Amino acid sequence: MGNKGNRLYSVRDINQNVYNNDTEGDELSGRPYITKFPYLNYIDMLENYDFSIYYSLQVTLKQQSTNGLFFVAGYTWAHSIDNGSSNRSANVQNSYDIAAERGDSDFDVRNRFTFARHL
Repeated sequence: MGNKGNRLYSVRDINQNVYNNDTEGDELSGRPYITKFPYLNYIDMLENYDFSIYYSLQVTLKQQSTNGLFFVAGYTWAHSIDNGSSNRSANVQNSYDIAAERGDSDFDVRNRFTFARHL
């Protein structure tokens, strides 16, 4: 089973300091919009750039015995990958390289086993 999400809501700072252009070493002079808007440090832009991918393998075992005992067991192996789960998309390390944020989702659970019985 799988699922893919494209063009998910994201936020990035388009006025992030470019350290190669930071001539003063003050983390302000390298900001692209410092001359137009010197009173703004962060300029957040809303866009649809995030993505998510989910893969899983699911197995279910059901058994009912002649004396009325019934049980069901389930196992799921899954992997969830994205570049902005929870609040991470608002705090990217490099707004100019969003793809570098790709990694395991905050809610990634690799193995899950469930068991239920009924008498």
